[in-house]
Amino acid sequence: MKLAILALLLAASLQAQIASLSTTDDGSILYFTTPSIQEGAAQPAHGKSFRIDAQGLALQEARTLEMVEAPVNRISNYYNISGIDVSGDGRISAIAASRLCRENICGSMVNTVTTVRGRGEPLDYAGPARLSQNGRYLAATITGIPRPTGARRSEWDLETGESWPLPYNSFAPSGRMITNDGTVLLKYDDDLQLFQRGALQRVTFQSETIEGAAIDAEGRSIIFTSRWPAPYNQYSRVRRLDLTSGELVTVLEGPADFSQPAVSNDASLILTVSGSQVFVLNADGTGVRQLTSETDGIQTAILSGNGRVAYALTFGGRLLRMEVEEPKVTEILGRTAHVETESLHGAIGSAMLIKGTALDEPDLQVTIGGRPAPILQAKPGELLVQVPWECAAAPETQVVLQTQAEYPLVEPQQFQAAVNTLYPDIYDVPRHADTQQPVTLDNPALPGESLYFYALGLGPVAAPVETGKPQPATPEPTLQNNLLCSWNTSDPSSRLEMPYAGLVPGQFGLYQVNLVMPARLPSTPDHLQRVVCEFKTDPNPQLLRFDLALQP
Repeated sequence: MKLAILALLLAASLQAQIASLSTTDDGSILYFTTPSIQEGAAQPAHGKSFRIDAQGLALQEARTLEMVEAPVNRISNYYNISGIDVSGDGRISAIAASRLCRENICGSMVNTVTTVRGRGEPLDYAGPARLSQNGRYLAATITGIPRPTGARRSEWDLETGESWPLPYNSFAPSGRMITNDGTVLLKYDDDLQLFQRGALQRVTFQSETIEGAAIDAEGRSIIFTSRWPAPYNQYSRVRRLDLTSGELVTVLEGPADFSQPAVSNDASLILTVSGSQVFVLNADGTGVRQLTSETDGIQTAILSGNGRVAYALTFGGRLLRMEVEEPKVTEILGRTAHVETESLHGAIGSAMLIKGTALDEPDLQVTIGGRPAPILQAKPGELLVQVPWECAAAPETQVVLQTQAEYPLVEPQQFQAAVNTLYPDIYDVPRHADTQQPVTLDNPALPGESLYFYALGLGPVAAPVETGKPQPATPEPTLQNNLLCSWNTSDPSSRLEMPYAGLVPGQFGLYQVNLVMPARLPSTPDHLQRVVCEFKTDPNPQLLRFDLALQP
Protein backbone atom coordinates (compact mmCIF):
# COMPACT_ATOMS: atom_id res chain seq x y z
CA MET A 1 0.00 0.00 0.00
CA LYS A 2 1.33 3.44 -0.90
CA LEU A 3 1.51 6.06 1.82
CA ALA A 4 0.52 9.08 -0.23
CA ILE A 5 -0.15 11.76 2.35
CA LEU A 6 0.54 12.44 5.98
CA ALA A 7 -1.13 15.67 7.08
CA LEU A 8 -0.25 17.14 10.45
CA LEU A 9 -2.11 19.19 13.03
CA LEU A 10 0.62 21.14 14.76
CA ALA A 11 -1.69 22.41 17.47
CA ALA A 12 -3.18 19.01 18.31
CA SER A 13 -1.91 16.12 20.40
CA LEU A 14 -1.37 12.67 18.96
CA GLN A 15 0.08 9.64 20.71
CA ALA A 16 3.32 8.19 19.37
CA GLN A 17 2.82 5.88 16.41
CA ILE A 18 4.20 2.81 18.19
CA ALA A 19 4.13 2.95 21.99
CA SER A 20 3.73 0.98 25.20
CA LEU A 21 6.01 -1.96 24.29
CA SER A 22 5.35 -4.98 26.52
CA THR A 23 6.50 -8.60 26.38
CA THR A 24 6.15 -11.92 28.20
CA ASP A 25 8.71 -13.54 30.50
CA ASP A 26 10.14 -15.65 27.68
CA GLY A 27 10.00 -12.82 25.13
CA SER A 28 7.97 -14.90 22.68
CA ILE A 29 5.30 -12.22 22.12
CA LEU A 30 5.62 -8.44 21.77
CA TYR A 31 2.61 -6.20 22.39
CA PHE A 32 2.31 -2.51 21.48
CA THR A 33 -0.25 0.21 20.73
CA THR A 34 -0.62 2.47 17.69
CA PRO A 35 -3.29 4.47 15.86
CA SER A 36 -1.85 3.22 12.57
CA ILE A 37 -3.77 0.88 10.29
CA GLN A 38 -2.47 -2.52 9.23
CA GLU A 39 -1.83 -2.72 5.50
CA GLY A 40 -4.97 -3.72 3.61
CA ALA A 41 -7.14 -3.96 6.75
CA ALA A 42 -10.41 -2.21 7.60
CA GLN A 43 -9.41 -0.85 11.00
CA PRO A 44 -10.37 2.33 12.88
CA ALA A 45 -7.93 5.24 12.67
CA HIS A 46 -7.47 5.57 16.44
CA GLY A 47 -5.46 3.71 19.07
CA LYS A 48 -5.39 -0.10 18.87
CA SER A 49 -3.26 -2.86 20.38
CA PHE A 50 -1.22 -5.28 18.25
CA ARG A 51 0.92 -8.34 18.90
CA ILE A 52 3.87 -9.86 17.07
CA ASP A 53 4.75 -13.53 17.61
CA ALA A 54 6.07 -16.42 15.52
CA GLN A 55 3.06 -16.03 13.20
CA GLY A 56 3.77 -12.34 12.56
CA LEU A 57 1.81 -9.12 13.11
CA ALA A 58 -1.82 -9.37 14.28
CA LEU A 59 -4.44 -7.02 15.70
CA GLN A 60 -4.96 -7.66 19.42
CA GLU A 61 -7.85 -5.30 20.18
CA ALA A 62 -9.69 -2.38 18.56
CA ARG A 63 -12.77 -0.58 19.84
CA THR A 64 -15.49 1.27 17.96
CA LEU A 65 -16.10 4.92 18.83
CA GLU A 66 -19.57 5.26 20.34
CA MET A 67 -21.12 8.44 21.73
CA VAL A 68 -22.95 8.23 25.05
CA GLU A 69 -26.54 9.45 24.78
CA ALA A 70 -26.88 10.88 28.28
CA PRO A 71 -26.58 13.51 29.60
CA VAL A 72 -25.58 14.98 26.22
CA ASN A 73 -24.07 13.55 23.08
CA ARG A 74 -20.54 14.86 23.69
CA ILE A 75 -18.95 12.01 25.65
CA SER A 76 -17.80 8.75 24.12
CA ASN A 77 -16.94 5.30 25.35
CA TYR A 78 -13.34 4.43 26.22
CA TYR A 79 -12.39 3.65 22.63
CA ASN A 80 -8.87 5.01 22.02
CA ILE A 81 -6.35 2.39 23.21
CA SER A 82 -3.14 4.06 24.37
CA GLY A 83 -1.38 1.48 26.54
CA ILE A 84 -0.99 -2.26 27.09
CA ASP A 85 0.82 -4.27 29.74
CA VAL A 86 0.85 -8.07 30.14
CA SER A 87 1.76 -10.50 32.90
CA GLY A 88 4.85 -12.64 32.51
CA ASP A 89 2.85 -15.66 31.36
CA GLY A 90 0.78 -13.53 28.97
CA ARG A 91 -2.54 -14.63 30.48
CA ILE A 92 -3.47 -11.30 32.07
CA SER A 93 -3.52 -7.98 30.23
CA ALA A 94 -4.12 -4.38 31.29
CA ILE A 95 -5.35 -2.18 28.43
CA ALA A 96 -5.57 1.60 28.91
CA ALA A 97 -8.03 3.55 26.74
CA SER A 98 -9.28 7.13 26.68
CA ARG A 99 -12.57 8.63 25.63
CA LEU A 100 -13.69 11.70 23.71
CA CYS A 101 -15.06 14.32 26.08
CA ARG A 102 -16.14 17.83 25.05
CA GLU A 103 -18.10 18.87 28.10
CA ASN A 104 -17.21 21.65 30.55
CA ILE A 105 -17.13 19.02 33.29
CA CYS A 106 -14.49 16.89 31.53
CA GLY A 107 -11.75 18.21 33.79
CA SER A 108 -13.44 16.63 36.79
CA MET A 109 -14.01 13.25 35.14
CA VAL A 110 -11.88 10.14 34.69
CA ASN A 111 -11.19 10.17 30.96
CA THR A 112 -8.81 7.19 30.82
CA VAL A 113 -9.45 3.75 32.30
CA THR A 114 -7.50 0.49 32.32
CA THR A 115 -9.39 -2.73 31.58
CA VAL A 116 -7.92 -5.89 33.13
CA ARG A 117 -8.64 -9.12 31.25
CA GLY A 118 -7.76 -12.70 32.16
CA ARG A 119 -9.01 -12.77 35.75
CA GLY A 120 -12.66 -13.62 35.15
CA GLU A 121 -14.94 -10.82 34.02
CA PRO A 122 -13.09 -7.76 32.62
CA LEU A 123 -12.91 -4.94 35.17
CA ASP A 124 -12.13 -1.23 34.70
CA TYR A 125 -9.80 0.84 36.91
CA ALA A 126 -9.28 4.62 36.94
CA GLY A 127 -6.38 5.96 34.88
CA PRO A 128 -3.66 4.28 32.83
CA ALA A 129 -2.02 1.53 34.89
CA ARG A 130 0.64 -1.20 34.86
CA LEU A 131 0.68 -4.82 36.04
CA SER A 132 3.07 -6.71 38.27
CA GLN A 133 4.92 -9.51 36.49
CA ASN A 134 2.73 -12.17 38.12
CA GLY A 135 -0.42 -10.28 37.12
CA ARG A 136 -1.76 -9.93 40.68
CA TYR A 137 -1.20 -6.21 41.28
CA LEU A 138 -2.12 -3.11 39.27
CA ALA A 139 -0.94 0.47 39.87
CA ALA A 140 -2.08 3.71 38.21
CA THR A 141 0.76 5.62 36.56
CA ILE A 142 -0.42 9.25 36.50
CA THR A 143 -1.12 11.86 39.15
CA GLY A 144 -4.15 14.08 39.48
CA ILE A 145 -6.93 11.60 38.69
CA PRO A 146 -10.15 13.51 39.51
CA ARG A 147 -12.33 12.05 42.24
CA PRO A 148 -15.94 12.94 41.39
CA THR A 149 -17.25 9.55 42.50
CA GLY A 150 -14.39 8.33 44.67
CA ALA A 151 -12.02 7.50 41.82
CA ARG A 152 -8.39 8.21 42.59
CA ARG A 153 -4.90 7.09 41.69
CA SER A 154 -4.46 3.77 43.45
CA GLU A 155 -2.82 0.37 43.66
CA TRP A 156 -5.12 -2.65 43.50
CA ASP A 157 -4.72 -6.27 44.61
CA LEU A 158 -6.61 -7.99 41.78
CA GLU A 159 -6.89 -11.22 43.79
CA THR A 160 -8.40 -9.89 47.03
CA GLY A 161 -9.98 -6.67 45.73
CA GLU A 162 -8.09 -4.50 48.23
CA SER A 163 -6.80 -1.09 47.12
CA TRP A 164 -4.53 1.62 48.51
CA PRO A 165 -4.35 5.28 47.41
CA LEU A 166 -0.95 6.17 45.98
CA PRO A 167 0.83 9.40 47.03
CA TYR A 168 -0.74 12.20 45.02
CA ASN A 169 2.41 13.99 43.81
CA SER A 170 4.54 10.96 42.97
CA PHE A 171 5.26 9.74 39.45
CA ALA A 172 5.67 6.36 37.79
CA PRO A 173 9.24 5.48 36.75
CA SER A 174 10.15 4.66 33.16
CA GLY A 175 10.61 0.91 33.76
CA ARG A 176 8.83 -1.81 35.75
CA MET A 177 7.17 -0.24 38.80
CA ILE A 178 5.46 -3.13 40.69
CA THR A 179 6.95 -6.25 42.26
CA ASN A 180 5.21 -9.61 42.66
CA ASP A 181 4.42 -8.82 46.33
CA GLY A 182 2.78 -5.50 45.44
CA THR A 183 5.62 -3.11 46.28
CA VAL A 184 5.37 -0.03 44.03
CA LEU A 185 8.39 2.00 42.92
CA LEU A 186 7.63 5.73 42.67
CA LYS A 187 9.58 8.86 41.84
CA TYR A 188 9.09 12.08 43.75
CA ASP A 189 11.16 15.27 43.50
CA ASP A 190 14.32 13.51 42.22
CA ASP A 191 14.02 10.79 44.84
CA LEU A 192 12.85 7.19 44.67
CA GLN A 193 10.26 5.83 47.08
CA LEU A 194 8.79 2.40 47.80
CA PHE A 195 5.08 2.10 48.55
CA GLN A 196 3.64 -1.06 50.10
CA ARG A 197 0.05 -1.37 51.30
CA GLY A 198 -0.16 2.25 52.42
CA ALA A 199 3.37 2.55 53.86
CA LEU A 200 5.88 4.82 52.10
CA GLN A 201 9.66 4.43 52.35
CA ARG A 202 12.19 6.86 50.88
CA VAL A 203 15.24 5.06 49.44
CA THR A 204 17.30 7.88 47.87
CA PHE A 205 18.04 11.33 49.30
CA GLN A 206 18.44 14.01 46.59
CA SER A 207 22.19 13.60 46.17
CA GLU A 208 21.77 13.19 42.41
CA THR A 209 19.33 13.84 39.57
CA ILE A 210 17.45 10.60 38.96
CA GLU A 211 16.04 10.05 35.49
CA GLY A 212 14.79 6.53 34.63
CA ALA A 213 14.24 3.70 37.13
CA ALA A 214 12.99 0.10 37.31
CA ILE A 215 12.55 -2.57 40.00
CA ASP A 216 12.93 -6.31 39.49
CA ALA A 217 9.95 -8.66 39.82
CA GLU A 218 11.03 -10.04 43.21
CA GLY A 219 11.90 -6.64 44.69
CA ARG A 220 15.59 -7.37 45.21
CA SER A 221 17.09 -4.37 43.42
CA ILE A 222 16.26 -0.98 41.94
CA ILE A 223 18.14 -0.01 38.79
CA PHE A 224 18.20 3.68 37.90
CA THR A 225 20.02 6.19 35.72
CA SER A 226 21.17 9.49 37.18
CA ARG A 227 23.55 12.42 36.94
CA TRP A 228 25.66 14.18 39.54
CA PRO A 229 24.65 17.75 40.42
CA ALA A 230 26.30 20.58 38.46
CA PRO A 231 29.06 21.11 37.52
CA TYR A 232 29.56 17.35 37.01
CA ASN A 233 26.22 16.63 35.34
CA GLN A 234 27.79 15.77 31.99
CA TYR A 235 28.48 12.34 33.50
CA SER A 236 25.59 9.87 33.41
CA ARG A 237 25.42 6.65 35.41
CA VAL A 238 23.61 3.36 35.78
CA ARG A 239 23.23 2.54 39.48
CA ARG A 240 21.95 -0.44 41.46
CA LEU A 241 20.37 -0.26 44.91
CA ASP A 242 20.31 -3.61 46.73
CA LEU A 243 17.08 -3.57 48.74
CA THR A 244 18.24 -6.36 51.04
CA SER A 245 21.58 -4.92 52.13
CA GLY A 246 20.96 -1.25 51.29
CA GLU A 247 24.16 -1.17 49.22
CA LEU A 248 24.15 1.49 46.47
CA VAL A 249 26.72 1.02 43.70
CA THR A 250 27.49 2.52 40.30
CA VAL A 251 27.66 -0.24 37.70
CA LEU A 252 28.29 1.91 34.61
CA GLU A 253 29.41 5.54 34.28
CA GLY A 254 30.75 7.93 31.67
CA PRO A 255 30.13 11.08 29.61
CA ALA A 256 27.10 9.41 28.08
CA ASP A 257 23.31 9.59 28.15
CA PHE A 258 22.23 6.38 29.86
CA SER A 259 18.44 6.06 29.93
CA GLN A 260 15.50 3.62 29.94
CA PRO A 261 16.88 1.12 32.48
CA ALA A 262 15.28 -2.33 32.55
CA VAL A 263 16.08 -5.38 34.65
CA SER A 264 15.38 -9.11 34.43
CA ASN A 265 13.05 -10.81 36.93
CA ASP A 266 15.95 -12.14 39.02
CA ALA A 267 17.89 -8.83 38.88
CA SER A 268 20.89 -10.51 37.23
CA LEU A 269 20.81 -8.59 33.92
CA ILE A 270 20.41 -4.87 33.20
CA LEU A 271 19.43 -3.17 29.94
CA THR A 272 20.01 0.51 29.14
CA VAL A 273 20.01 2.80 26.11
CA SER A 274 23.02 5.04 25.44
CA GLY A 275 24.05 6.90 22.33
CA SER A 276 20.74 5.74 20.80
CA GLN A 277 21.89 2.10 21.02
CA VAL A 278 20.95 -0.81 23.30
CA PHE A 279 23.41 -2.16 25.88
CA VAL A 280 23.15 -4.99 28.42
CA LEU A 281 25.38 -5.77 31.39
CA ASN A 282 25.47 -7.99 34.44
CA ALA A 283 24.15 -6.64 37.73
CA ASP A 284 27.70 -6.20 39.05
CA GLY A 285 28.71 -4.07 36.05
CA THR A 286 30.65 -6.77 34.20
CA GLY A 287 29.94 -8.14 30.75
CA VAL A 288 28.90 -4.88 29.07
CA ARG A 289 27.65 -5.68 25.55
CA GLN A 290 26.26 -3.48 22.79
CA LEU A 291 23.30 -5.23 21.16
CA THR A 292 22.51 -2.77 18.37
CA SER A 293 24.39 -0.62 15.86
CA GLU A 294 21.42 0.97 14.16
CA THR A 295 21.99 4.00 11.95
CA ASP A 296 18.39 5.02 12.68
CA GLY A 297 19.11 5.01 16.41
CA ILE A 298 17.02 3.43 19.17
CA GLN A 299 13.98 5.28 20.50
CA THR A 300 12.67 2.74 23.04
CA ALA A 301 13.85 -0.65 24.34
CA ILE A 302 12.52 -3.30 26.76
CA LEU A 303 13.82 -6.58 28.26
CA SER A 304 11.96 -9.86 28.74
CA GLY A 305 11.54 -11.22 32.25
CA ASN A 306 14.07 -14.03 31.76
CA GLY A 307 16.60 -11.58 30.32
CA ARG A 308 17.11 -13.55 27.12
CA VAL A 309 15.17 -11.36 24.68
CA ALA A 310 15.03 -7.59 24.15
CA TYR A 311 12.87 -5.52 21.84
CA ALA A 312 13.52 -2.04 20.46
CA LEU A 313 11.81 0.63 18.37
CA THR A 314 14.12 2.65 16.11
CA PHE A 315 13.74 6.28 15.06
CA GLY A 316 13.09 4.86 11.60
CA GLY A 317 9.91 3.25 12.94
CA ARG A 318 11.28 -0.32 12.82
CA LEU A 319 10.75 -2.94 15.54
CA LEU A 320 13.71 -5.17 16.38
CA ARG A 321 14.00 -8.41 18.35
CA MET A 322 17.36 -9.10 20.01
CA GLU A 323 18.58 -12.46 21.29
CA VAL A 324 20.70 -11.31 24.22
CA GLU A 325 22.99 -14.32 24.61
CA GLU A 326 23.97 -14.82 20.94
CA PRO A 327 23.66 -11.77 20.27
CA LYS A 328 21.36 -11.60 17.24
CA VAL A 329 19.16 -8.78 15.91
CA THR A 330 16.08 -9.48 13.76
CA GLU A 331 13.74 -6.93 12.23
CA ILE A 332 10.16 -7.99 13.05
CA LEU A 333 8.36 -4.93 11.70
CA GLY A 334 9.63 -2.81 8.82
CA ARG A 335 10.01 0.91 8.60
CA THR A 336 6.88 2.88 9.53
CA ALA A 337 6.39 6.63 9.18
CA HIS A 338 5.05 8.81 11.95
CA VAL A 339 5.12 12.45 13.02
CA GLU A 340 4.89 13.63 16.62
CA THR A 341 2.36 16.45 16.53
CA GLU A 342 2.07 17.19 20.24
CA SER A 343 4.79 19.86 20.48
CA LEU A 344 5.00 21.00 16.85
CA HIS A 345 4.76 24.67 16.05
CA GLY A 346 5.87 26.93 13.23
CA ALA A 347 6.52 30.59 12.44
CA ILE A 348 6.41 32.22 9.03
CA GLY A 349 9.78 32.13 7.23
CA SER A 350 11.46 30.19 10.02
CA ALA A 351 12.93 26.73 10.09
CA MET A 352 10.55 24.28 11.78
CA LEU A 353 11.59 21.06 13.50
CA ILE A 354 9.37 18.00 12.97
CA LYS A 355 10.09 14.89 15.06
CA GLY A 356 8.95 11.35 14.41
CA THR A 357 10.15 8.24 12.58
CA ALA A 358 11.19 7.46 8.99
CA LEU A 359 11.47 11.16 8.12
CA ASP A 360 14.45 10.71 5.78
CA GLU A 361 12.73 9.10 2.78
CA PRO A 362 14.64 10.21 -0.38
CA ASP A 363 11.47 11.26 -2.24
CA LEU A 364 9.81 13.04 0.70
CA GLN A 365 8.07 16.31 -0.18
CA VAL A 366 6.53 18.81 2.23
CA THR A 367 3.91 21.50 1.73
CA ILE A 368 2.62 23.99 4.30
CA GLY A 369 -0.62 25.76 3.54
CA GLY A 370 -0.47 24.36 0.02
CA ARG A 371 2.99 25.85 -0.65
CA PRO A 372 6.20 23.80 -1.07
CA ALA A 373 8.32 23.88 2.09
CA PRO A 374 12.07 23.32 1.51
CA ILE A 375 13.61 20.44 3.45
CA LEU A 376 16.72 21.77 5.17
CA GLN A 377 17.82 18.59 6.94
CA ALA A 378 16.41 15.07 7.10
CA LYS A 379 17.24 12.40 9.68
CA PRO A 380 15.27 9.28 10.60
CA GLY A 381 14.01 10.90 13.80
CA GLU A 382 13.69 14.55 12.78
CA LEU A 383 13.02 16.77 9.81
CA LEU A 384 13.94 20.46 9.51
CA VAL A 385 11.83 22.41 7.00
CA GLN A 386 11.31 26.08 6.22
CA VAL A 387 7.83 27.54 6.69
CA PRO A 388 7.23 29.56 3.49
CA TRP A 389 7.35 33.34 3.89
CA GLU A 390 4.19 33.45 1.78
CA CYS A 391 2.12 31.58 4.40
CA ALA A 392 -0.44 33.49 6.39
CA ALA A 393 -0.61 33.20 10.16
CA ALA A 394 -3.59 31.00 10.96
CA PRO A 395 -4.60 28.61 13.75
CA GLU A 396 -5.37 25.89 11.20
CA THR A 397 -2.88 25.42 8.39
CA GLN A 398 -2.40 22.07 6.71
CA VAL A 399 1.07 20.54 6.59
CA VAL A 400 1.45 17.61 4.21
CA LEU A 401 4.26 15.05 3.90
CA GLN A 402 4.14 13.05 0.69
CA THR A 403 6.14 9.96 -0.25
CA GLN A 404 5.76 6.82 -2.35
CA ALA A 405 7.41 4.60 0.26
CA GLU A 406 5.55 1.43 1.30
CA TYR A 407 4.91 0.72 4.98
CA PRO A 408 3.34 -2.21 6.88
CA LEU A 409 1.41 0.26 9.05
CA VAL A 410 -0.19 3.44 7.73
CA GLU A 411 -0.90 6.42 9.94
CA PRO A 412 -4.15 8.43 9.97
CA GLN A 413 -3.91 11.09 7.28
CA GLN A 414 -5.90 14.17 8.29
CA PHE A 415 -4.68 16.74 10.81
CA GLN A 416 -4.44 20.52 11.04
CA ALA A 417 -1.56 22.91 11.75
CA ALA A 418 -1.01 26.20 13.58
CA VAL A 419 1.40 28.69 11.98
CA ASN A 420 2.25 31.93 13.80
CA THR A 421 4.09 35.15 13.04
CA LEU A 422 6.23 34.60 16.14
CA TYR A 423 7.03 31.38 17.96
CA PRO A 424 10.48 31.82 19.55
CA ASP A 425 12.46 28.71 20.39
CA ILE A 426 16.17 28.11 20.95
CA TYR A 427 17.65 25.73 18.35
CA ASP A 428 21.15 25.14 19.71
CA VAL A 429 23.06 25.70 22.94
CA PRO A 430 24.78 29.08 23.44
CA ARG A 431 28.33 29.10 22.08
CA HIS A 432 31.53 31.12 22.53
CA ALA A 433 31.94 33.51 19.59
CA ASP A 434 35.71 33.03 19.33
CA THR A 435 35.86 29.21 19.45
CA GLN A 436 32.28 28.21 18.48
CA GLN A 437 32.40 25.76 21.41
CA PRO A 438 29.33 25.27 23.63
CA VAL A 439 29.07 27.24 26.85
CA THR A 440 29.19 24.66 29.65
CA LEU A 441 30.09 24.54 33.32
CA ASP A 442 33.51 23.26 32.26
CA ASN A 443 33.79 26.06 29.67
CA PRO A 444 31.67 28.90 31.10
CA ALA A 445 30.95 32.40 29.83
CA LEU A 446 33.50 35.01 30.92
CA PRO A 447 33.06 38.70 31.80
CA GLY A 448 32.97 40.84 28.65
CA GLU A 449 32.88 37.81 26.34
CA SER A 450 30.82 37.59 23.14
CA LEU A 451 28.40 34.66 22.79
CA TYR A 452 25.79 33.61 20.28
CA PHE A 453 22.93 31.14 19.95
CA TYR A 454 20.70 29.93 17.13
CA ALA A 455 16.92 30.21 17.33
CA LEU A 456 13.71 29.55 15.44
CA GLY A 457 10.51 31.54 15.04
CA LEU A 458 11.79 35.08 15.71
CA GLY A 459 9.59 36.61 13.03
CA PRO A 460 10.04 38.95 10.04
CA VAL A 461 13.36 40.56 9.13
CA ALA A 462 14.32 43.78 7.36
CA ALA A 463 15.39 42.10 4.12
CA PRO A 464 13.71 38.72 3.60
CA VAL A 465 14.43 36.61 0.52
CA GLU A 466 12.26 34.14 -1.34
CA THR A 467 11.40 30.87 0.36
CA GLY A 468 14.03 28.22 -0.32
CA LYS A 469 16.85 30.65 -1.05
CA PRO A 470 19.81 31.17 1.31
CA GLN A 471 19.78 34.46 3.17
CA PRO A 472 22.43 36.92 1.81
CA ALA A 473 24.61 38.93 4.19
CA THR A 474 23.59 42.25 2.62
CA PRO A 475 21.35 43.99 3.21
CA GLU A 476 21.60 42.89 6.83
CA PRO A 477 18.55 40.69 7.71
CA THR A 478 17.94 42.06 11.21
CA LEU A 479 14.72 41.48 13.12
CA GLN A 480 11.85 43.89 12.58
CA ASN A 481 10.55 43.24 16.09
CA ASN A 482 12.36 44.59 19.15
CA LEU A 483 13.97 41.61 20.92
CA LEU A 484 15.42 42.21 24.38
CA CYS A 485 17.46 39.74 26.45
CA SER A 486 18.29 40.08 30.14
CA TRP A 487 19.09 38.11 33.26
CA ASN A 488 16.00 36.66 34.88
CA THR A 489 15.80 39.35 37.55
CA SER A 490 13.65 42.40 38.26
CA ASP A 491 16.68 44.70 37.95
CA PRO A 492 16.32 46.92 34.81
CA SER A 493 20.11 47.10 34.55
CA SER A 494 20.29 43.35 33.90
CA ARG A 495 19.64 43.83 30.17
CA LEU A 496 22.32 42.25 27.98
CA GLU A 497 24.04 43.97 25.07
CA MET A 498 22.84 42.50 21.75
CA PRO A 499 25.00 43.50 18.74
CA TYR A 500 22.94 41.40 16.30
CA ALA A 501 19.64 39.55 16.10
CA GLY A 502 18.43 38.31 12.72
CA LEU A 503 18.67 35.59 10.11
CA VAL A 504 21.94 33.71 9.57
CA PRO A 505 23.49 34.59 6.18
CA GLY A 506 23.76 31.55 3.94
CA GLN A 507 21.07 29.64 5.87
CA PHE A 508 17.32 29.08 5.43
CA GLY A 509 15.02 30.44 8.13
CA LEU A 510 17.60 30.08 10.93
CA TYR A 511 18.15 33.00 13.32
CA GLN A 512 21.23 34.05 15.28
CA VAL A 513 21.34 36.22 18.39
CA ASN A 514 24.67 37.68 19.56
CA LEU A 515 25.13 38.66 23.20
CA VAL A 516 27.95 40.42 25.09
CA MET A 517 28.48 39.49 28.71
CA PRO A 518 28.74 42.39 31.19
CA ALA A 519 32.01 43.12 32.95
CA ARG A 520 30.52 41.82 36.18
CA LEU A 521 28.64 38.54 36.08
CA PRO A 522 25.96 37.58 38.62
CA SER A 523 26.89 34.99 41.22
CA THR A 524 24.67 31.95 41.78
CA PRO A 525 25.19 28.81 43.92
CA ASP A 526 25.21 26.47 40.91
CA HIS A 527 26.96 28.94 38.53
CA LEU A 528 23.92 28.94 36.23
CA GLN A 529 21.94 32.07 35.36
CA ARG A 530 18.61 32.11 33.52
CA VAL A 531 18.47 34.34 30.41
CA VAL A 532 15.07 35.60 29.24
CA CYS A 533 14.50 37.07 25.76
CA GLU A 534 11.18 38.66 24.82
CA PHE A 535 9.56 40.89 22.23
CA LYS A 536 8.51 44.03 24.12
CA THR A 537 6.21 45.15 21.30
CA ASP A 538 4.13 41.99 21.56
CA PRO A 539 0.94 42.59 23.63
CA ASN A 540 1.32 39.02 24.88
CA PRO A 541 5.11 38.69 25.10
CA GLN A 542 6.43 35.32 23.97
CA LEU A 543 9.49 34.37 25.97
CA LEU A 544 12.60 32.46 25.07
CA ARG A 545 14.44 31.12 28.12
CA PHE A 546 17.70 29.23 28.66
CA ASP A 547 20.32 28.73 31.37
CA LEU A 548 23.83 30.07 30.87
CA ALA A 549 26.91 28.74 32.68
CA LEU A 550 28.95 31.63 34.10
CA GLN A 551 32.50 31.81 35.41
CA PRO A 552 32.35 31.39 39.20
